[in-house]
Amino acid sequence: MWLGKGLQSPTTEEGKWSFSLIDNNVDKTYSTPDGKDQPISYAKVTQLVALGHEGSRIYSLDPWLARDYSYEIGTPFNSRFQAESVSASGSVIFITNKYGDMYTKLSDYDVRGADPAQFRYQWFDPNNPDERPSASNALLQRVDNNTAPIAIEGQEWTHQPKIPGVITSRISIHTTAPGSMNRELRVEGTNSDGESGYWHKSLEDKNWSFTATNLPLEGKKLDNSSADRSEDTLAEESPFSYEGKITDNASLRIDHFAYASERHDITVTVNGKKYPLLLDTVDGRLGTPLSQRLLPGEGEFGSRPAGLVERIPRNYAAAIRVPQETKQAAEHDPELKNFLETYLKGEDPHQIFVRVTPSEFQIINSPVKDVAIPAPGAVATFTSVS
Repeated sequence: MWLGKGLQSPTTEEGKWSFSLIDNNVDKTYSTPDGKDQPISYAKVTQLVALGHEGSRIYSLDPWLARDYSYEIGTPFNSRFQAESVSASGSVIFITNKYGDMYTKLSDYDVRGADPAQFRYQWFDPNNPDERPSASNALLQRVDNNTAPIAIEGQEWTHQPKIPGVITSRISIHTTAPGSMNRELRVEGTNSDGESGYWHKSLEDKNWSFTATNLPLEGKKLDNSSADRSEDTLAEESPFSYEGKITDNASLRIDHFAYASERHDITVTVNGKKYPLLLDTVDGRLGTPLSQRLLPGEGEFGSRPAGLVERIPRNYAAAIRVPQETKQAAEHDPELKNFLETYLKGEDPHQIFVRVTPSEFQIINSPVKDVAIPAPGAVATFTSVS
């Protein structure tokens, strides 16, 4: 996009789009799930985020990517939450619905795990922490195996506390110091004395403070109840569900697959008994720099369509995670235990790769780490179900 014709934002309506820049001079580091601070790319990350017309889609336009609308940041509740407003700073996204229910999330192409040309990644394993230190810069992070890869997982949104006052749709987020956790949230409104101004707090604070400005309110007044009404504004569930055999003795079902979400509930059935699993996904690649949509035979060298379409599958690096209840059930179910120890190799998380269209969901359980090799017996294809 940098040297091309540019790309029009899906919307220019006030409060429905925001410009974000994160760099290695001001922000310096990402805070990752393993508690490390990882360096930001020398190329920085620029993105424009914009809400779709229903508010449940957040488009991410990055000038280093193809000129298309295919990259999205899934909203809470499996991409069903309908945002009224959005703001972004230093790759931290801030949204609210019309009832003042607010969420934040660190998300860009690099930190999500989609850029193996610049970074090394590994799936976050809380039970086996990587003791290597973070690299001091992005170049060392890529080439020095004595430093830790960026830990990735299907990150959920952080639900922010309700504001105890009148608020409007005019929200903003601000970088306050190096490190991606150093952000301040601001929301226009009034206090209990009727003074106009803005409510504000840092990302991790539990309480909001108020600063009076005595300026006229400019945003749309929100119906800010004290109760959580996040689920009162949900869009329709994703229509994409799949089911099929994953081994001779086990089948898998994925209900309401939301292609832009990073974490999905799935169910494995072994000998007629159902058990929950989790699927984490990174949209846009199959493992290596050479698989970053460099497949001209499928029309993926340039732009790809928005949404989920038949003619061009969405590629994902992915991992299956095993909830504690399923691990406990395996102690009393030999066939489930065998599935976990053979297909998943006893790993939690277990790396796989995924290709999805509206009619098919394909899992590649590659024998080679970090590369999607569709070896004999390594590919399972599930069909669409209602």
